[in-house]
Amino acid sequence: MKIRKMIAYISICTLLAGTVVPQRYNSKADELGDAEQEKQRLKDRKEEAEKELSTLEEEKDDLLDSIEKLDKKMESVSEHLDEVNKNYSKASSELETLTGELSLAEQKEASQYATMKKRIKYMYENGNQSYLDIILSAKNIGDFLNRVEYVNKITTYDNKMLKEYKNTKNEVTEKKAAAQEKKSQLEVLQEEVTLEQDNLKALSDKKQKRLKEYTTSIDTKSEEAKAYQKKIEKKEKEIEQLLLKQAKDTGFSGERVEDGFIWPLAVSGRITSHFGRRSAPTAGASTFHKGIDIAAPAGTAIYAAADGTVTTSVYSSSAGNYVMINHGNGLFTVYMHASRRYCKVGDKVSQGEQIAAVGSTGISTGAHLHFGVISNGNYVNPENYVSR
Repeated sequence: MKIRKMIAYISICTLLAGTVVPQRYNSKADELGDAEQEKQRLKDRKEEAEKELSTLEEEKDDLLDSIEKLDKKMESVSEHLDEVNKNYSKASSELETLTGELSLAEQKEASQYATMKKRIKYMYENGNQSYLDIILSAKNIGDFLNRVEYVNKITTYDNKMLKEYKNTKNEVTEKKAAAQEKKSQLEVLQEEVTLEQDNLKALSDKKQKRLKEYTTSIDTKSEEAKAYQKKIEKKEKEIEQLLLKQAKDTGFSGERVEDGFIWPLAVSGRITSHFGRRSAPTAGASTFHKGIDIAAPAGTAIYAAADGTVTTSVYSSSAGNYVMINHGNGLFTVYMHASRRYCKVGDKVSQGEQIAAVGSTGISTGAHLHFGVISNGNYVNPENYVSR
């Protein structure tokens, strides 16, 4: 009898401790793709970026055309970087969820294993009859049927416990695999973030080099540089005239600015150039500054200073990406050199709503926001309307 019990005990323990071969799971891990393919895609992307930069180096465009091409390429890279960052955040969140689910599953597995060990120990220590002995020792047919039902219930319960344990063990194995795959994906995404940041820096360095070369040309008074200078100044005047014309044409809208203006950035930043007379910070820039320049990290949110309607949202090789908002009461605000624009002409925007992101597009030597205010068709000092 003892030998038979011992065999039963060993058999069940073997089932418990044996390696559970997981089925091919259809969990989130299937959606993650193969890490090696992701790495190859990343390698291809890097080679593509290097080729594009090399092509830009070889092109002999004039300054404004070159800046426009570089800005467009930087905007494309910036958009891709935003997408990669979103994917990275999503993958991080999913990994955190998977890690929590894995922890719970492992706790459940340990609990079920402990419960089954207790059950086996109880059967071994307290059972002095086999199931067959219990059935055959029945006193009558009614007792026999009762004992058969009793044995069936115990067997069903034991089988259910074992099945649940095996399912939990499978679940743990699957979640471990999913978590590992997610970690691999995060590693690739982090590499991609770094790559796109490097791409942006390379393009920005190329642009600054181009501006520096041009400034040097201006200093030597070359004929080509003088021609560029006139072209840039013409472009600057065109933008100013366009903005002023829009302000004058729109005129008093009947709307009123409520509660004044707010600071147009998500950070306080640093005013590097105030309104009024100044030395041009770069070749082609105006010597009478019609706004304020606020230095801030690239990508910083640019906010609408007050409620209003977007009248301009466009790119210019001198002003970069810029936006103009009509706030009513003859007041307009202008936001220049953005890396991205998040509004279009005709949009109704609320005070504090993000309309763009800080950048260095157009004739610009570094990440900043040019913020201007137009009142009744004239540029006025923005510092009379906003403060940090």
